Amino acid sequence: MKIADFEKLKEKIEESKAKRARAEGALEQAMERLKKEFGCSTVEEAEAKIEILDAELDKDEAELAALLDKIEKAVDWASL
Repeated sequence: MKIADFEKLKEKIEESKAKRARAEGALEQAMERLKKEFGCSTVEEAEAKIEILDAELDKDEAELAALLDKIEKAVDWASL
């Protein structure tokens, strides 16, 4: 290998280190936001919370559909 090859390799290593540092910083910020906004310390906690929220959303959507159905049946739309 020539010196130029080693220099290119060194540059690639430095670029990789910089990318890693940026990725670690982004991950740290994301985890802080997860903790602050949703009270979750880990990704597993966040996934569990998503499942709970999805179940609540499904329940609320079913209740809304039932209420809309009652309104449809209770109102004489033709007379309006």
